[in-house]
Amino acid sequence: MRVFIILAISDSFLDATEKLNITQPTLSKQIQLLEEKFGFKLFLRDNHGCYLIDEGKIIL
Repeated sequence: MRVFIILAISDSFLDATEKLNITQPTLSKQIQLLEEKFGFKLFLRDNHGCYLIDEGKIIL
C-alpha cells in the first residue's frame, strides 16, 4: 500500500520511483498486482503522468 500512496501523491511514476528508490518496472508491477487484487484499475495513465480515478480515490 505504501507504493500506491506514494504514487497517488506524486502523480508521476518517475517521482514515485525516486522517492521509493525502486525501478519503474518494479513500481509498475506492484501497482498492477494491487489492481489485480482489487479487481479494478486505480490510476489513469498518460504521457503526462498518472492520476487516481474514482476507485483509486476511494482506496486512498
